[in-house]
Amino acid sequence: MKKSIEFKIEPDWDEIEKVRNESAEFLQSHELSDDTIHSLSMIISELIENGIKYGNFKVVANKVAVVINIDHNTVTIEVFNPVDESAFSHLSRLDRTIQWIRGYQDPFEAYVERIKFGAVLLFSGLWLLIVYAPVTHWVWGGGWLAGMGIMDFAGGIV
Repeated sequence: MKKSIEFKIEPDWDEIEKVRNESAEFLQSHELSDDTIHSLSMIISELIENGIKYGNFKVVANKVAVVINIDHNTVTIEVFNPVDESAFSHLSRLDRTIQWIRGYQDPFEAYVERIKFGAVLLFSGLWLLIVYAPVTHWVWGGGWLAGMGIMDFAGGIV
């Protein structure tokens, strides 16, 4: 059984569905669960879409390459697309941000450290007044959602 598969595709939107189907078949051959196959296929599709959307295809020979590797309990998906020099500053900032976030156990910790405490209080207060209070009234205070017969016993809506 092959442990990896590679696709080289033209920057054409119709190619995405073909790669999605072929990658799903490859993942299925490794006896992954249906949910895992569906999730990974969606991720692959999104990565290819972004590769096509933001790639530099001024040169006709440029293509999007997709490599899927399966090893023990790990699935690695790599998407390669051509970029021009203008993307390097954005990519290096993205790389620094990802490395910074990966240094935390929980990405929320990175968010909290990044912004000031006063900003958190201001945002939380505004969220409470602008979003939470009106929705709570709509559901529990006899508002229009309650009028439609919607009941929220466990607080899932609010």
